Amino acid sequence: MESNVSHEPVLLSEVLEALNVKRGKKYIDATLGAGGHSEAILNRGGKVLGIEADSQMLKFSEERLVNNCPTLVRGKFENIVAISKSQNFAPVDGVLMDLGISNFHYESLKRGFSFKKGTEPLDLRLAPADTDVTAAMLLNALSEKQLESLFEKIIGIHKSRGIIKKILRARKEKPFAIVSDLQNLARQESAEIFLALRIAVNSEFEALESGVRGALEVLNSGGVLVVISFHSLEDKLVMKLFREFEQKELGAISTQSPIVPTEVEIERNPKSRSALMRIFKKI
Repeated sequence: MESNVSHEPVLLSEVLEALNVKRGKKYIDATLGAGGHSEAILNRGGKVLGIEADSQMLKFSEERLVNNCPTLVRGKFENIVAISKSQNFAPVDGVLMDLGISNFHYESLKRGFSFKKGTEPLDLRLAPADTDVTAAMLLNALSEKQLESLFEKIIGIHKSRGIIKKILRARKEKPFAIVSDLQNLARQESAEIFLALRIAVNSEFEALESGVRGALEVLNSGGVLVVISFHSLEDKLVMKLFREFEQKELGAISTQSPIVPTEVEIERNPKSRSALMRIFKKI
């Protein structure tokens, strides 16, 4: 993995403040990634269980955190309850879920996360060890109705119909295999198309709901759940779950409006601009 790729954690000071990190307290970084948030928690004396689905990302974080954090596990955050129990790490004082895709995914992993890298395979799997289904396979196999279901929430019904017709025509001539096969069909909507495919390949909405419910379960009374999302559909799902928890009197929402990066952070790290942070405190 390329060491020159930047890996600045988003909303770092805001995360540390929200988690109220204290020496000796336990925290789960359910989306370990490059380990930036975990490193900061460890530096403040917190104990961390890091969960990461991608074995390549986990290897990088292990090298980065090996001296301070022996508790790093390959796994999916939707399995947070089972993982934390297997590591004898529950209950905990805080859980962080940062749903963003890191610069390493775009620059180093060669799985087609960047629609600008035309020769990379059209893969988009966040955890290749856990599924054989790639974005190319979905584009080549799904019916018109199934493709509509995949795209319409992200792109909208009108746009998705035109793109789907192009996909159906293109795959008759040549199966989708690399990024440029898809990117050439709809350059203006490329970011949205790749987002919709990534969500489908990784069952991201289903995983998010399971992960948030599990995170609440492993929290101590008074513990805090922090979720950073990067598009409105994720944020809406997080708020829907938080409202449900609040109605059941399981805790209280600490953020009626999301916390967003400062102009200084956005200037320093442009990819942080779409970050939306929500906080829930368990009773």
